[in-house]
Amino acid sequence: MVLGRDGSVERQSGFTLLEIMVVVVIVGIVVSMATLSMGVGQGRDLEQHAQRLKALIDLAAEEAILRGQELAVEVKGNGYSFIILEEDKWNYLKDDDTLRPRKLPEHLSLKIALDGATFELAAPEEKTETSEGGEQEVAEVDPEKLKAEGDGKAKQGPQPDPEAPRIFLLSSGEMTPFSITLSQIDGSRFEITGSLTGNVKVQALKNAEQDL
Repeated sequence: MVLGRDGSVERQSGFTLLEIMVVVVIVGIVVSMATLSMGVGQGRDLEQHAQRLKALIDLAAEEAILRGQELAVEVKGNGYSFIILEEDKWNYLKDDDTLRPRKLPEHLSLKIALDGATFELAAPEEKTETSEGGEQEVAEVDPEKLKAEGDGKAKQGPQPDPEAPRIFLLSSGEMTPFSITLSQIDGSRFEITGSLTGNVKVQALKNAEQDL
């Protein structure tokens, strides 16, 4: 405020230094909260995918016992599928929306260790569709989609990859001992482990950047 020529009080136009400082502080707080919220969201997303994978492996293991058939988890291209042994041949599970092929979001990566061998899997270039919960589904990996041959007698659908790492889930309740590590760009990691007796666990690991 300033005094006019006639002695009256006039308000100076524009912002004072204090007002500008208050605005800067408020903007800084909002940006910080948004950044923290984004980090927490991605952390929860990583944990949800780890917990989902554990639950699906548990479910598939129970399915193998109930069916009296051998199942397996096929891990490939930063995703995984469930397959079943039918007449000495491995096929994708049919008519099971829960144990359908799944693909992880791009910001997550997957590493699997089986019998002392470690596989770091790269996602192949293929079309994916995002479902609810941020999960991506492998495009058109559908055992129902069959290839018709010339005589129309024999038909064959997409086949599991024999070169892909597999966790075998036996009808006896046993499974291949394994360790799967899910990680994201900021170094956060979750590990899913399974024992020969079928005990599957999930735990958070120390941030990879903290190990440096």
